[in-house]
Amino acid sequence: MHAPIPSPHRRRLARTLAFLALLPGAALAQDVIDGRDPDAILNIARGYGSALMETDEIDDPLIRGRIEGVAYLVYFYGCVDNKECRAIQFRSTFGRETTLESMNAWNRDHRFGTGYINNEGYPTLEYDVNLDYGVTPRNLDDTFDWWRVTLGEFKEHLEAEPATEEISPLTEQIEAGLPESAPGKPTPEIKLPNFLRDFIPPIEGANPQ
Repeated sequence: MHAPIPSPHRRRLARTLAFLALLPGAALAQDVIDGRDPDAILNIARGYGSALMETDEIDDPLIRGRIEGVAYLVYFYGCVDNKECRAIQFRSTFGRETTLESMNAWNRDHRFGTGYINNEGYPTLEYDVNLDYGVTPRNLDDTFDWWRVTLGEFKEHLEAEPATEEISPLTEQIEAGLPESAPGKPTPEIKLPNFLRDFIPPIEGANPQ
């Protein structure tokens, strides 16, 4: 019994697949980076400045880096047992005041990077990247370059705002530890013993006894 003769369509498909298998790109098709390889992401980050691998508060990977003098973090999301992560998020926070109007203007005028005021009152820039199923190293390198550009533009956007008093990250902790009579706090009422009231004249503006 003779074997069936393949149709012209199947012969063309077989030749095409054989040709594609010989192309250099066929081997590179498997050369992708995803959230399962934080060290590969760290290596790309180091191409743009200093970067260290750490872990966040739930032990997921965390990259702490600096681009052109600006500090930033890379958080990993969708992780299973602190690995097999599916996405990353760039984030940078600036220690100065801003306004909701300024953040709205940024988000209106820029395609990349979301600006907002965080819970501590500081302007923050975030940039989310999906790595599910992987991206090529060249693609991720380009993503880091877009983050570099966006981060620089966000910094320029903040610097173009009218000058405001810079907020210290420790302001709230310092105020919380001040005694009741510290500047900015109401002066407590001082009650004198009855036998001293006749000898000490009343102070103008003081609370009545």
